[in-house]
Amino acid sequence: MPFPATKAEMLEDGYTFAAMKTCPCGEPMELWNTPRGATMPMNPMAEMDSPAVSHWATCVKAEQFRRRKPDAKP
Repeated sequence: MPFPATKAEMLEDGYTFAAMKTCPCGEPMELWNTPRGATMPMNPMAEMDSPAVSHWATCVKAEQFRRRKPDAKP
């Protein structure tokens, strides 16, 4: 199943809006709950046809927050 392309598709697929926050990078982001219960940061989507873009795809500090695999070396 492909990831929803718009805010409207996210809502149709069972994603729910949780809150607005400011990322440590300084940009606003929306927190959404996935159908499986995980929290996912998204770039703000003002309109129903706004594109659904993960905040981590555009965040200048994303690497700081990336989880390392247990066997990965720092």
